Order: sequence, then structure tokens, then C-alpha cells
Amino acid sequence: MGIKEIEEKIISEAEEKAREINKAADRAVAKILEEALKKAAEIKEEFLVRGKKLSEEEARGIVVPARLEAKKRILEEKRKILDSVLSALPEKEREEKEIEVARILYG
Repeated sequence: MGIKEIEEKIISEAEEKAREINKAADRAVAKILEEALKKAAEIKEEFLVRGKKLSEEEARGIVVPARLEAKKRILEEKRKILDSVLSALPEKEREEKEIEVARILYG
């Protein structure tokens, strides 16, 4: 075996070793990428859940006070109507009717 053949054998073995190293590196990169994508999907899902929860809380923060305000206005209007109806009655009868209405409304 001559020097040329030895050189070719060394180069061939080095090239094979380089291919093995490249394959191992490719597998490591693929594994790291897969794990990173999985983690990114988990983080994305977590942010979506948090975002949905925050938007629901914000919506409740808007809707609940609006509903309370609407109920308050309805009660005010009912009170105005009752006052209007009861104001036409004599004082004694008006007081009796107010007590009766209060019993009906508040138990």
C-alpha cells in the first residue's frame, strides 16, 4: 500500500466520520427544533387562555355595571309612576297604599 492509497483511505475515513457527525448534528438540531416548536405551542395556548380569560373579565366589568344601571333606571321610573299614581290620593290613603306597595315589593 502506497502513500497515495494511505492518503485516500485517511480521507475516506475522515469523510465518513464527517458524514456521521453531520447526521448526528442534524438529528440534534431536529430534536431541538421539535422541542422548541412544542414549547412555543404550549406558550401560545397559555397566552390564548389568558387572553380569553382577561377579555371575559373585562366584558363582565362592562356588562355588570351596565345591567345594574339599567335596573336602577327602571326602578326610578317605577317609583316615579307610583309617586304619580299615589299623589292623587288623599294623604291617609296614600300612606296606606305606600305601605301596601312596600310589603308587596319587599316582602
